[in-house]
Amino acid sequence: DGNEDANVGKDEDKNTDEDKNSNKVKSIDFTLKDFNGDEVSLSDYRGKLVILNFWASWCPPCIAEMPDFDSVNKELTEDDDVVILTVNLTNGYRGETEEVAREFINKNGYTLPVLFDTEGVVAQNYGIRSIPTTYFIDKEGYVVNGISGMVDKDFVLEAIEIYK
Repeated sequence: DGNEDANVGKDEDKNTDEDKNSNKVKSIDFTLKDFNGDEVSLSDYRGKLVILNFWASWCPPCIAEMPDFDSVNKELTEDDDVVILTVNLTNGYRGETEEVAREFINKNGYTLPVLFDTEGVVAQNYGIRSIPTTYFIDKEGYVVNGISGMVDKDFVLEAIEIYK
């Protein structure tokens, strides 16, 4: 009857999506080097829930929560919808260098992804005032939660269920 194509090219959900995202904060893309020296961008993980954790090896609560993040990361290996990215504040403050951070990760046998914020630009863009700080970034790239302070495994697992 000719009416089947009346909506072709129209995005019926467009206004709904814009309304849904109007109060959300868009994440700021970045590119940092990882443990292997490869460049990693936040935008590489669009379509996945990203858990972005800022830390340093001189920070006691960061040290305390790292085993929980590593444990969650190991459980997520089969789950392609969630990724943990830890961002080390490798700017020399309190002696934090890439070498010191690598030694900390290796000594503890952690396998989670580590990115080095050597210039402090990513921490600045995300308004990091204290560490640890953890952000949850949804599949569309919006920051859906941010926690300043230590989190534990149960909190991270619950957040994954809520936001993925």
